[in-house]
Amino acid sequence: MNQTIPCKRCGGTGKLADPREVGMGLRAYREEMGVSLRAVARALGKSATHVSNLERGRQRWTEVVVEAYKAAVNKAAASRGACSRASGQSV
Repeated sequence: MNQTIPCKRCGGTGKLADPREVGMGLRAYREEMGVSLRAVARALGKSATHVSNLERGRQRWTEVVVEAYKAAVNKAAASRGACSRASGQSV
């Protein structure tokens, strides 16, 4: 019994997702969380240009990059919430 495991990037279809579509999804997630591009760049340890290029589909991405991006958005959102609570502002 030889079981094949589908590729994580293409789901076994052999066709990779359009980088622009992935980037648009990442940007929508960041905006939904209310986090600036610069805050994500700081959390990732990358330049704002790099993150912008990722969101525009101009930068190569992998599953690891996408997961790191999501974690950076969550980290920046949590930090923003803590700062807002400390200053008495609502998020």
